[in-house]
Amino acid sequence: MCKTEKLYRSTSWTLKYITGDLFSCPRDESLAHCISEDCRMGAGIAVMFKKKFGRVSELKDQKKLPGQCAVLAHDQRFIYYLVNIPWLIILHRTRVGSLFNLVTVSFLLCVSDHKEKSQPETHI
Repeated sequence: MCKTEKLYRSTSWTLKYITGDLFSCPRDESLAHCISEDCRMGAGIAVMFKKKFGRVSELKDQKKLPGQCAVLAHDQRFIYYLVNIPWLIILHRTRVGSLFNLVTVSFLLCVSDHKEKSQPETHI
C-alpha cells in the first residue's frame, strides 16, 4: 500500500513523495529511480525495477550519460531511470579491491623474503 507523504504542485505537473510499496501504486503514476551508467541494476531497489520492468537492452540503447534520464513507457506510465553513477566509478569500485590485494600480497612476499621492495633479484 502506498501513502502520499508530501505533494508538490506546478501548473503542469504534480510530484508526490510516497512511502510504502512503490510497485503497488496506481498503474497510471510514473516511477523514477537512480541507476549507474552501465544500466546493470544489481543492488538496492534497482534490482526490483529490473525484475518488474526488464528491457535493460532498451535502456542501454538510449546511451544516457550521468545527469541524463533514460525513459521506458510501460502500460499507462513512464519509468524514469536517472543516470547518476559514471561507468568509470563502477570500474574503479570493482578493480580497486583487486589492485589493493595485489599490492598487499607483493609487499608481504617481499617482507617474508627479507628483501626491500626496490632490491633487485641477485641470485640465479
